[in-house]
Amino acid sequence: MNEFKLYERITNGDLRPHLERFDSQEGLNELKDNFYTKEILIGSDFFNTIDQAFDKDFHGFNDGDRFELEIDDETEPKRISIRKIPNPNEDELINLDIPPPPDEKSDIFLRIIEDEYNRITASFKMKIEKSTNIDELKLYTLKNIQFAKNTAREAYLLGKKLKKEKEDIFDNPNTYIVYVLKKHLIYSLLKIQELCSPIIDLKVQKENELEDELFEYEHSLMMSRIRVMSEDFNKMHISRLYKQIGENSAKREQIAFFTNKLKNQTEKIKIDSRSKYGVTRHDIELEKLYENELGNILSDYYLEKLEIETNEIGIIEKYEKLIKTLTEFNIKSESIETKALRRTEFFNKIQLEINLLKEIINISGLLPLTQNILKDLISLLLVLQSRKHLKLEEDEWNDYLSDLLRVKQYYVADQSRSGRSGSNVTRKYRSGELDISIRDSENNGIIKTIIETFKLDSCGPKNKIVKEHIIKLLERYDTAGNEENYIIIFSTTDSFNSLWSKYIDYIEKIVFEGNSKFQEIEYKEISKSDLKIGYNQIIRNEKDMRLYHLFVNMNIN
Repeated sequence: MNEFKLYERITNGDLRPHLERFDSQEGLNELKDNFYTKEILIGSDFFNTIDQAFDKDFHGFNDGDRFELEIDDETEPKRISIRKIPNPNEDELINLDIPPPPDEKSDIFLRIIEDEYNRITASFKMKIEKSTNIDELKLYTLKNIQFAKNTAREAYLLGKKLKKEKEDIFDNPNTYIVYVLKKHLIYSLLKIQELCSPIIDLKVQKENELEDELFEYEHSLMMSRIRVMSEDFNKMHISRLYKQIGENSAKREQIAFFTNKLKNQTEKIKIDSRSKYGVTRHDIELEKLYENELGNILSDYYLEKLEIETNEIGIIEKYEKLIKTLTEFNIKSESIETKALRRTEFFNKIQLEINLLKEIINISGLLPLTQNILKDLISLLLVLQSRKHLKLEEDEWNDYLSDLLRVKQYYVADQSRSGRSGSNVTRKYRSGELDISIRDSENNGIIKTIIETFKLDSCGPKNKIVKEHIIKLLERYDTAGNEENYIIIFSTTDSFNSLWSKYIDYIEKIVFEGNSKFQEIEYKEISKSDLKIGYNQIIRNEKDMRLYHLFVNMNIN
């Protein structure tokens, strides 16, 4: 059964709105009589006769609705009007997509189209309820979808033919009616998909997707025009603001101006969000506009500043400067400046420069391996310890340490997190745990030392983290038997000295089971509250090895 024959009559049949017969009052009366008038024979059961005479689905009547009848005695035959009484507990729904009709003809057609939509919806619901054959239901649904889409395409072409240049489609009754028909064809297709997709395999589309498919990308073209207009308005707005502060103003003045505009706009949004009417889309877009412009100014300003400051310094010093800059902005991650810069390519550009300098440092001839790794690690860990207030994540601390080692001219390679080996237990490390390997640039880049790092806040007999890390380093990563490897522990406890004592006891009794004495190393110039150092002497294949333990106080209290 084709449910869309009436809609087809409007696009390509006897109900086309631009036909001459609908330009006269006589034709409109005929249209109303055709759809909304019936001759009925009144019998003894008056109300039942009235009820059966009207197509409740077509007129949008629901079970339980109340009606009022009006009988016109002056007409012959007598005219009976039926009107639904509004339910005081229900708010009337207003379709914001369809403006009020411009004249009587468009008003009648609007009512016919809306009533037919109600009938189509009711018909599909009834078909689903009564259907016992899925294949039959699928055929019925697909046929109607295809017919509705063809009718929608014809309605679109008819609208193009009827549209007059420089005339609003909502002022012309004919184009208004076609617009209403297009909308209700889309509504019908959406409703069919909603009703039938849980039962049969049916592609579910969105309203904008249907408009693009049926109306020559009408939605996408409209959104494109809106974006272009919005971009033009934004450019004009920003241009006016620059005139306020002076087009030749200094970068610092521009930064101060747009920072203030952004602050004020953000505050306005906060106030509006607590109001009765809420926040408008325009205010949100304006906030983004100010943040984008501030980000662009800041990006130019800081990149120029960095270029001047690092223009005549060496590679190592430039690398350190960029690392420091990146760290400072990461510390202020919630600041207006950092958030604005994240809308630009600023951080990507800095990171690309850092990566380039890393490559230059690694492959240059400036990479003789420093012989005293322990001494350098101690100095670098004291640097990290002095910056513990940065509250970086664990992998960020490790990246920081790796970068500092490279600055010290070590050939450093980060182990891949995804390349971990071992049992299921040893795979369950947190994503922040990262191994660092120091390679020998003078001996084909073989691994000379492995550094394993992790955070620790307690160390009792049942602790598994420490033992698993040490076993992983010695038995899985150090396959060649390095002369020295390092365990670095970032201590986050309030009881630093107590945890260190428990750690020593744990290493001797549980990790090495009494087979290796823990040797503590003391440096007078190092505060005992900042860093603890010790090592285990290990014999492997008749070769002496040392496993150093560096215990860093990272508790911010």
